Amino acid sequence: MSEHTFPVAELENRFSQLPQAALESITFISGEGDEDRVLVIADEFDAQLAATDPAVYAPPAYSDVTAERDRRLSLDFTFNGVQFQRDIDAVRRINGAGTLALAAIVGGAQPGDLRWHGEDTDFAWISSDNSLVPMDAQTVMAFGSAAAKRETEIIFAAKALKAMVPIPADYTNDLFWP
Repeated sequence: MSEHTFPVAELENRFSQLPQAALESITFISGEGDEDRVLVIADEFDAQLAATDPAVYAPPAYSDVTAERDRRLSLDFTFNGVQFQRDIDAVRRINGAGTLALAAIVGGAQPGDLRWHGEDTDFAWISSDNSLVPMDAQTVMAFGSAAAKRETEIIFAAKALKAMVPIPADYTNDLFWP
């Protein structure tokens, strides 16, 4: 058994985080009214009790989730089975190509036409492995839509995490993210 001393004001918050078996192992030794409480807890629950200490464990904050969101926004994404960059500069280039593709489609660019961009070379995008991926205007539009969809999914996953009380300690786990 391990002995601990707690201010009265911390008891409810700290004990609410413990499993029932840990609570059942606690014996109060002393403390009344506004006095600190001295208690003992079974050794197997000592680490769980220590983890409730705000100085030891502070739940993740919105800013932590935002940082993880921003990290994930810059990760590569998959389109048509190929990995592509999605950092801030790549997103800017994807948006520009999507605008150009939209103008070409409005102007009559047909599926399969790789010279839709007005040059005398086929249009291709460089993938994450540095290979060229030919794309007609319709594919570039779908590519831009896929990049935007990925961004939306990540942003809404972060929003969902921020709505959790408390934010899970393992908020960086891929299970919470697309």
